[in-house]
Amino acid sequence: MSGPGRRPDGSYIFGDHVIVPARVAAAITRQSPLREWSIAKRGIDPELDVVLSDLKTAGLRWVSSHGGTEHAEPAEPAPQSVWMTTTQVARQLQITGRAVRKAIAERRLEADKVNGQWLVRRESCEHWRTIRAA
Repeated sequence: MSGPGRRPDGSYIFGDHVIVPARVAAAITRQSPLREWSIAKRGIDPELDVVLSDLKTAGLRWVSSHGGTEHAEPAEPAPQSVWMTTTQVARQLQITGRAVRKAIAERRLEADKVNGQWLVRRESCEHWRTIRAA
């Protein structure tokens, strides 16, 4: 068969290897029950496991680089931790880490020492920011 953009049969065969274009890998992984089959056969043939994993990876890379994710839901922002390190507090307040540790030592900023590291509650940081601004 021939047509625009179609390569002749056998052009993807190199010795005993087949080269699969990433666009084709994306179509195979999206339109076939390959995932279920690879899960069912996992561990039987290590080479097969690697090839199927690489096929999936190539397909995903192609989709993400060619705007194939336009229907994906936007990612939710990661929830902020309740705790902040002294470095995070310093960065947020635009002061040095030493100034943060000094405020903790002088009990102007509430903090807990966990595994040898000072952790500050986010609300304590905001409270201290308000006090410093006044």
